[in-house]
This record gives sequence, structure tokens and C-alpha cells, in this order.
Amino acid sequence: MIRRISILSACLAILSIQGCGLEPGLEDWEPASGAAQSQVIAPRTACADRDPNRRAFFGDLHVHTGVSMDARIRGTSTTPDDAYRFARGERIGLSPFDETGRPSRMAQIDRPLDFAAVTDHAEWMAENSLCLDQTSPAYETESCKIFRAESRSLLATVLGVKGFRAKILGVIDLNGRKAEVCGEDNDAIDENPSQHHPPQRNRAGAAFLLDRHA
Repeated sequence: MIRRISILSACLAILSIQGCGLEPGLEDWEPASGAAQSQVIAPRTACADRDPNRRAFFGDLHVHTGVSMDARIRGTSTTPDDAYRFARGERIGLSPFDETGRPSRMAQIDRPLDFAAVTDHAEWMAENSLCLDQTSPAYETESCKIFRAESRSLLATVLGVKGFRAKILGVIDLNGRKAEVCGEDNDAIDENPSQHHPPQRNRAGAAFLLDRHA
């Protein structure tokens, strides 16, 4: 038991210094150095709206929504569609929301972005959805209650962790995914139709708001 707690403590220490959740360590990478090589630029048709002096465009290529677990457990509940509408200059509501679904605050930028990309994490997307979907078989499990901060795990109490780190303990195990949430052999993910919704929402939001003008 002490050894398992020590291992998990190490994982939580890593989590505290990682910007986007638990990630495996990487080997030191030392690319070979050398002089830059000249390259031939492939010919291409000029853009319909071309400026010989060039123009600067401004956007955001690293956007997380409520689909990403690390964003959701910090209170983010916006959807990919919300993110793209916000990038285009629309006004969107932000959490927390009241019982009727009304946001406590609104946000809007004064200049629409030229480009944007929602880059939600694929990891734990299923756990995030299963624990928040009231129709899923995992919703009422103790693990999901811990994830939603409706309960607290003994391990979180022993380790003294709070906030989002305490929530994470509801859906991860030293052996990987928790069977209570995802089912044996992850069958809950395959059998629950709601698990297909997050990636579809990401694609649909991008496709709907994509500007295809030349």
C-alpha cells in the first residue's frame, strides 16, 4: 500500500509541473546541428488576395474546451462551437452557470481572430464525458462523484491533495483507466453512444465555421 501511494505521489508531483495534465516523460533529444541548407520553393498559384508586402494574421492554435478533462475539472464548460464563435467575435457565456443555465459572466473580444483551432486532448475524453453524462452507466459511480467533486477519495485525503488533482484521482488508477468508469476492457466506452459525441462536436464546429474563401 505504501509503495502504491509513493508511486501515485510521484505522479502527482509530475502533474503539478505539467501544463496540460499527466504526460509521459521523454528521452533527452539532441538533434544534429549543421549549416542550413538552401531549399527550392515549389511554384504555386498566387492567392486571389495577395499583398506583395505581406500581412500579419493573428489567431490562437491551442484552445481547450470542456471536452478536455484538464480544462473541465477547472470549471471550463464551453463547447468547441462556443470556442469558434468566440474567435469570430461573438459573445459567449462563461461558467459558472445557475440552475436555469444562465452564465454568471459573458466574454467577447473586440477584434475577431483571423484563425483559430480547438485542440482538445484525446486522453480521458471518454472519462470526462461518461462522468458528466447523466444517462451513462458510470454517472452514479463513486469514481465519477469524485471527478465531479461530489465526493472525496481516501487517497486524496491521505496525500492531502485538493482541487483538480483530487478530482483526477476519481478516474485514474495505477494500472490505467478505472474499470468502474470505463468498464472491463473499456467496453463502456464502446457501448455508450455518447462517447462518439465529443470528437464529432470538434469536427462539426470547425466545419461549420470554416471560411472557405480564397
